[in-house]
Amino acid sequence: MDKTAIRQVTVKSTWPVDGKAKFTVLIAIATLLGLSASAVRAQSADLLELFERYRSHYATGNYREAIPFAQRALTLAESELSPEDESLGVLTSDLGALYLAQGDLDRAEPLLQRALALAEATHGPNDPRVAASLSNLAGLATRRGNYAAAETMLARVLAIREARLAPDHPDVAMAVNGLATVYQAQGRYGEALKLLERTLKLREGALGRDHPDNATILRNLGALHRADGRFADAEIFLGRAIDILQSEFGATHPEVANTLNDLGGLYEDMGRYDEAEVSFRRALQIRESLLGAEHPEVATTLNDLGGLYWTQGRFAEAEPLYQRSLAIKEKIFGSNHPALATTLNNLAALNWARQTYNQAEKLYRRALNIFETTLGKDHPSLIPILNNLAGVYRVDGHYQKAAGQYQRALEIAERTLGPDHPDLATTLNNLALLYGNANRFAEAEPLYLHALAIKERALGQDHPDVAATVHNIATLYLNQGKIADAEAMYERARKILESAFGGSHPAVATAMSNLADLYEKTGRLEAAESLLASALVTRETVLGATHPEVAQNLKDLARVFMAQGRYAEAEVFYRRSFRGGGVRGPRPIMRRAPVATGVVL
Repeated sequence: MDKTAIRQVTVKSTWPVDGKAKFTVLIAIATLLGLSASAVRAQSADLLELFERYRSHYATGNYREAIPFAQRALTLAESELSPEDESLGVLTSDLGALYLAQGDLDRAEPLLQRALALAEATHGPNDPRVAASLSNLAGLATRRGNYAAAETMLARVLAIREARLAPDHPDVAMAVNGLATVYQAQGRYGEALKLLERTLKLREGALGRDHPDNATILRNLGALHRADGRFADAEIFLGRAIDILQSEFGATHPEVANTLNDLGGLYEDMGRYDEAEVSFRRALQIRESLLGAEHPEVATTLNDLGGLYWTQGRFAEAEPLYQRSLAIKEKIFGSNHPALATTLNNLAALNWARQTYNQAEKLYRRALNIFETTLGKDHPSLIPILNNLAGVYRVDGHYQKAAGQYQRALEIAERTLGPDHPDLATTLNNLALLYGNANRFAEAEPLYLHALAIKERALGQDHPDVAATVHNIATLYLNQGKIADAEAMYERARKILESAFGGSHPAVATAMSNLADLYEKTGRLEAAESLLASALVTRETVLGATHPEVAQNLKDLARVFMAQGRYAEAEVFYRRSFRGGGVRGPRPIMRRAPVATGVVL
């Protein structure tokens, strides 16, 4: 999954638009725009009506419907108002923010740059409105994968707000959240953690431990600990956020749904699939009830619930959720928005699991084309898609085509993320796996060791992602006949995973199966049988009797029975394995992080 994906859009406020309240609302909007009450009653009534309409469309997630009203509002303002009028900056910024929310970065950027220039000219370089414009431009830079530029702008936002506001002010906290999220995207977890912990301490001291404004920081800390493999800590922070939000706003508030969605993804990582499904379904119910059945947040939860079903091998249940998510996104964003690429990737993973590799390739290529068209050919978002496309070529035996995609992903990662980012390590790992499949062991080993060193530096020696590379090195050593080295690495991988997840997690079962393979190849059949039997119990309990991993586990046990001359038992297990089917491809992409930088509209 994509652990650095950032939720870009924040709805700041809504207001009533009917009955007697309407005129009062127009006066309030006029005040926000810097217009007088007489302007509402005179020539700018149309302008304020347009303002109201595009804001209401934005609040309900209808970005495409909002943009024409925002365009007309800006055109009308340019004809009616003086060039120095502050409302021009507001409308310019809003239109840019709408394009940004829609994923149209090329149209968004000049508008946001113009809004920044207007704010600086009108209010000076250290005004809160300048900080708001910089925050939007930082969001745009983040979307482009230009993390260095985003970091510079967010550092300036933080400096402006800290100079004018108390350290525990919500706007200061939002700037810290944004900067921490950019650090997280770069794999700089330690720096992100220090920022968020400092801000939480300040706000708890000023507002109390259970103030609702602390919930966003707690969600961000949960996302950060989840990305860093500290799942127990992540659960504590997300649980606190939910308790605070439910106590303050009730059980059906949108922010409760957001946090439940985060918690569902965490539970999935931890192998607690029943709890994950409950969390996702609660989030989906809240979002559909409050936002409607065709809101972008509904599409997100559908995507993530589909990913859970994919993980469990429930492919027939996952597919309609992915299809519905894709349809919502196409309706809201159009057919060429980056948000579509995530669901297209996951549909491709579904086809991979069903071994329909041609269809998987088409879907990956469509996702890749969307990212290239909208974000550019060197954006870090291309990296997981390129890795997955290469994986299709690898399992289909097209090693040269696979190597080309891995090499391209490697070049993008080195150029945009730097030499110590975990995503670079992932691509090095995958390229090494390809070389290992092709028996090019001498080329594979240094790549694996390089990947392992990066992961250990970035994540620590006991992170589950470290275990994945340790396992692959063990398999390489086994294929080279380095039995003692392979056994030591398999044992290390198992211990890491047991420490992270406990003994009853599918990843631990995989580690047991791999070690059992070594025991089988070295004639230790009873030890192999014991490990495979334990792995089977875990898989059947957690994944269900028809999951592809259960089927493979049954085949492995049957093979061990055959080697022991226990032919009747072997036949029983082979027959049982026919109930499963499919293979595991790359995990689906889910949205990992809560609101951080946000679009200021």
